[in-house]
Amino acid sequence: MDMSRPRPRGRGDKGGVPQETRRPSAKIRVSRPVYDGIEAVRISGLTTMLSRSVVIDLARLFGYEETAAWVRSHWREYARGLCRGFDPNG
Repeated sequence: MDMSRPRPRGRGDKGGVPQETRRPSAKIRVSRPVYDGIEAVRISGLTTMLSRSVVIDLARLFGYEETAAWVRSHWREYARGLCRGFDPNG
């Protein structure tokens, strides 16, 4: 085996760091009003949280304009928050 060339790394390869020593992904920080709106929509059970446009519409319907605006303009952070969770202390 030729050791002079670097070994290609796959998508899941974190450079040889054992999984148990990796720091878990941080929650997405949002303001308390944004968090409350996301929670109101989630608890309502009227849509899947993956349907961003419906989440925006429901947040508006429930009176959470700040949530609707945040989800619309921060769609990447919203998607990450669905996986990592949201921190209302942002």
